[in-house]
Amino acid sequence: MKKSDVTRAKIEEAAIRLFAVQGIQETSTRDLAASAGVAEGSLYRHFPSKEAMVKALFEKHYSDLAEHWASLASKRTDPRDKLSHILRDICQLHDEEPDRFRFLLLTQHQALPYAGKNGITPVSVLYEIISEGIDQGVFRNASPDLMTAFVMGLITQPPVFMIYGRLDSKMALIGDDLVTSALACLGVGSDRRMGAP
Repeated sequence: MKKSDVTRAKIEEAAIRLFAVQGIQETSTRDLAASAGVAEGSLYRHFPSKEAMVKALFEKHYSDLAEHWASLASKRTDPRDKLSHILRDICQLHDEEPDRFRFLLLTQHQALPYAGKNGITPVSVLYEIISEGIDQGVFRNASPDLMTAFVMGLITQPPVFMIYGRLDSKMALIGDDLVTSALACLGVGSDRRMGAP
């Protein structure tokens, strides 16, 4: 790996960590340089501004997540199993890469307009799975947009509660409840536990 690539990777790692913990507005370029162990001028050789850095990082990680979910879904045929495995995967991401998860969660509203390489986003992956389930009759006949919004709420609100201390748990510990709630929202009975490893 070239030295410039190593430096960029250090900057990106430091930025994700600081943006997740301190927030974007509260993180200065001086903070970023110090955390990455580089001169402040090095930041500008890789990113023209802090805003450009946020945009690039969000787009990269959001697109990577979408492609990962699409890959998980492609290995299964039943929409219930596809959804269940994605929900368990998001629990794993939250617990194993909390800074990345928190960055995506807290940055989404300002960065979403720039996201979605090739038109694929995590939301579009969920939408396709839910639409497929509705078409097959395994999910209730409802607006796929509304059902996707419901499932996204189930994914994002527990971590928000964790950030603000209202919920003391790891996502993996609520994975079964998350899957059961999402499937129930989509009209699937709770008599079948889906997606268990």
